[in-house]
Amino acid sequence: MFKKQFFLFSFILLLWPVNNISFAIWNAEADLYQDNVINWLDVEVMGTDWLEGDSYSEAEEPDPAGLLAHYTFDDGTAVNSGSVGAAADGVLYNGANIEYDGVRGNNVLVLNGGLGYGDEQYVDVGGGGGGTWADITGDMTVAAWIKPDLGNTTTNFMTIVSKGDGENGDNGFSLGRYGTTNNVSFVLNYTPWNGLAASPADGWDGQWHHVAGTYTASGVGAGVRIYVDGVERGYLSRSGALLTNTWDVIIGGNAEAIFEGSGYRHWDGSLDDVRIYERALSQTEVAVLFGGGQLYVPLDSPANIYDSEPQGSKVVNFRDYAFLADSWLAVAPEPVNECDNWQALHPEWIFCDDFEDGTALVRDGRYFSYNSAGGGFALADSVGVGGSKGMRAIFEPGKSEFGNLHLAFGRVPYSVFDKGIRNTEDFSEIYYRMYVRTQEGWQGGTLGKLSRAFIFAGANGATYSQAMIGHLWGSGERLSIDPVSLVDENCVCLSTGYNDFGHMDWLGNVTGVTPLFAAENCGLWYCIEAHVKLNDSDPEIANGLQEYWIDGQLEARNDGLNFVKCWDDYGINAIYFENYSNSGSPVVQERYFDNIVVSTQPIGSYQQ
Repeated sequence: MFKKQFFLFSFILLLWPVNNISFAIWNAEADLYQDNVINWLDVEVMGTDWLEGDSYSEAEEPDPAGLLAHYTFDDGTAVNSGSVGAAADGVLYNGANIEYDGVRGNNVLVLNGGLGYGDEQYVDVGGGGGGTWADITGDMTVAAWIKPDLGNTTTNFMTIVSKGDGENGDNGFSLGRYGTTNNVSFVLNYTPWNGLAASPADGWDGQWHHVAGTYTASGVGAGVRIYVDGVERGYLSRSGALLTNTWDVIIGGNAEAIFEGSGYRHWDGSLDDVRIYERALSQTEVAVLFGGGQLYVPLDSPANIYDSEPQGSKVVNFRDYAFLADSWLAVAPEPVNECDNWQALHPEWIFCDDFEDGTALVRDGRYFSYNSAGGGFALADSVGVGGSKGMRAIFEPGKSEFGNLHLAFGRVPYSVFDKGIRNTEDFSEIYYRMYVRTQEGWQGGTLGKLSRAFIFAGANGATYSQAMIGHLWGSGERLSIDPVSLVDENCVCLSTGYNDFGHMDWLGNVTGVTPLFAAENCGLWYCIEAHVKLNDSDPEIANGLQEYWIDGQLEARNDGLNFVKCWDDYGINAIYFENYSNSGSPVVQERYFDNIVVSTQPIGSYQQ
C-alpha cells in the first residue's frame, strides 16, 4: 500500500513546475523528518499516515457503579435516576423551571441566579444532617452540562452543584464558577484546602459546556482533577479522606448562602445531566459523557499540517501534501541569534537574552541578581535551543536552591534593582517567554518553581516588598498560574518584605494541560509564554488577568482579577526565573533555559 502512495507522490512531484521549486519557501511544519530540508524523507513520513483521520467511536455510558445521583430533567421533574438510588428526588424552589432546549434536544433546568434572600432558584436533593448518602469521604465525581447566562459578569461563585462551600473550614464540595472569572472551579475541603479552576476552550460564552470534577483519595494518580468538554484541564496532587458537613446538596445554589441569607453563589443560566458518583471517573469515562455516548479519537500525526477541518473530519490528504509541494527542496535558513539588534527589530520588546553575547549576567541592561547555586546554574555551550548556548541548572538530592536569574525593568523603588531597562516607564501589562527543557530521564515532575512576574512596591520601608505576584510554577507534571494580591480593600500595600505570606490574598490557581515534565516529554524544548495584566486602578475595576501558553496553545487563564485594587505606585517591574524545589530532587539531573524575552505585546516562538 505504501509503495502505491509513494509512487503517487513521486508522480505528482514530477509534474510540479520547476520554477515553483526554485522559489520554494521554507516551512518548518513541512519538515516532517526534521532534517532541515523538505524532500522524499518527508514524503515517506506523510505516506505512512496517508488518509489517516480522527474519528468518533461508539462507547457505552460509564459503568453505573457508584452513581448516587443523576438528574436528567427529561420528564419535566428532578427525579433521581441514579443506579444506587440513595439520593432523593429533587425539590424545585422559587420558580426554578424545567424547559426544552433545542441545542441539547431535551429538557433542562433553568435558574435565574437570584441575588436577594428568598429569591434564589435552586433544586434541593437532600443529603444533609449527617450520616447520609452525600457524606462522601473517598473517591468521588461531580459532573454536569452547563450554560451560563452570557450577560452575567457579576454574580460571585455561581454554583453548579454543592454541599456547603467546600471551603472556609466548612468541608463538603462545590463545583461552580470561580469568583466572577470565566473559569469553572472544583473545590474540596479537608486539611489543607484544595481547589482547581479551568476555563472552557472557547470561553465562558453562554454556550453549552460539559464540566466534571473528580477526586482520587489514594494510590497512583491520587488527587483532584477538573475536566472541561471531556479534556483534563487541571490536576492537584492530594490524598486522604474528605471531611463532611451537615448541609444539603443543592443544584444551582449553595445551602450556606441560601439559609444564611447571603444572597449570592446561585446559578444564572441552564444546567443538565447532573451526576454525583462515589468513585472517580476516568478521563475516558468523562470524555464519553461529553461525547454523548461517543468517544472522540483525535488524529495524532505530524503529517496533519492542514488542521482546519472540523472535528471528526480531519484527515491526512492532499491538503497536507500541498504544504510539502510548496516547500519542496527548501532548506532551513541558517540559525540566527534572536537578540541580535532586537531593539530596532522589536521596539515592543522590553528585554531579550539568548545567552549568546558572552558578557556578564549581572550588568546594565541585564539582570540585577544572579545566583549560580555554587556553580550548578551556569551558562553552557551546546545546551540551548538548536545547540546554542543556554543556561544549565543541575538539580541534586538534599538541596532546594538550584540557581536563579532576577530581572527588573521599568520604574523601580530602589537603585539596587535598576539596570537601566526602560526605567522611566510603568508597565500595567507584560508578556514574557522562555524556552525550557529537561534532560532525558528527568524525574520528579516540575520540582516547584519556574518563574514569577510581580511589582516591587517599595512599601513599608521594605526594599523587597511586593504589591502583586503572578506565579508560574509546578503542579505535578504540569505548570499552574497562581496569582496573588498584597493590597487590601483600602488600596494599601500590606507587604513588609519578599514573599510576605501573611499578607497574601490568593486569587485562584489554574493548572495547565500539557504534562511537559512527564517522562515521555523529557528532552524536548517547550516554548512557554506568559501574560500578566494589572486591573485598572482609576477607576478600580477587577479586570486583571494571568494566562500562559505552551507552543502557542493556551494552557490556563484566570481573569477578572483585582491584583492591586486602586493602588498605583508602580507597574509590573520584575520577573524571577527560578530553579527551586521545596522537596529537593530525587536524583542528580539537569534542566535548561534559553531565549528569554519580555514584551508589551505577544511574542510567539523563536524563529531560527
